[in-house]
Amino acid sequence: MNKKYLSAGFCCLFLAAALPCLSIADPTPVPSPANGDSALIAKINGLYYNYKNLGLHKFKCEVKISMFDNVLGMLLSKFGADDSRYKAMKDVRFFMNYDEKTGMNFNYSNYKPTGDSKIDTGMAKILDGASKIVDGFWKEWKEMVFEPAIDPVKSTVTVKKTDSGYEIQEKKDAGVGTNILDKDLLITEVDARKTDSPDIAMTIKPVFIPTANGLLLVSASVNAPKIMDESITVDYADTAKYKMPSKAVISVDMMGNLKTDVTLQFSNYQLN
Repeated sequence: MNKKYLSAGFCCLFLAAALPCLSIADPTPVPSPANGDSALIAKINGLYYNYKNLGLHKFKCEVKISMFDNVLGMLLSKFGADDSRYKAMKDVRFFMNYDEKTGMNFNYSNYKPTGDSKIDTGMAKILDGASKIVDGFWKEWKEMVFEPAIDPVKSTVTVKKTDSGYEIQEKKDAGVGTNILDKDLLITEVDARKTDSPDIAMTIKPVFIPTANGLLLVSASVNAPKIMDESITVDYADTAKYKMPSKAVISVDMMGNLKTDVTLQFSNYQLN
């Protein structure tokens, strides 16, 4: 299964570096699985919720970021409503856009520069941090719900039958991911590593719920030994014929050096 996600910004870069299957198309052809394995992979992919297969080509939504709201509240309580920094930030709105041709794009509006270069540089860093958090979540989520659970087109796939189900390996370049499935073809764990960097490895444990259109990701825990632990939970709301994220809670522990909890809320979807 494809998986990509400082606090959120660092994790996004780390996971993307460690994973075997990137979203950028690889022109190098890979061997096709054996006929029996191809049928199994097709069956697995058909079990999971996939927005692309359901016809979602683009969307836009508004985003609220708890970390940004906390900063805004601190500015208001400490400096008051007339403070230039508070005035510059108080009307900012954040948006996420997705288009199948250009991918995920984060932007914001209504920032009012103070004219003080030092202050504006500091405010730009806050906005950049917000961008990394939101962008990191959406790109990670997209890899899990817009791409096939097992991708034999971009990766070399090897299927192994086990007593409890299957182990399906996806290999691309120096990245290897092993999907562990139970007898019901539920993906319970993914072990990802880089063959040329043994210290870069992680274990991902996703959790899915059944829906009328397949198994939908609702949470995932990520452990990168000696580097970080991360957990993500996602709530959904019915929007047109789709279940779209309404809230995401992200908790990151950089092995005791930095702990961050961020809540993202999504609203005002415009689809296709």
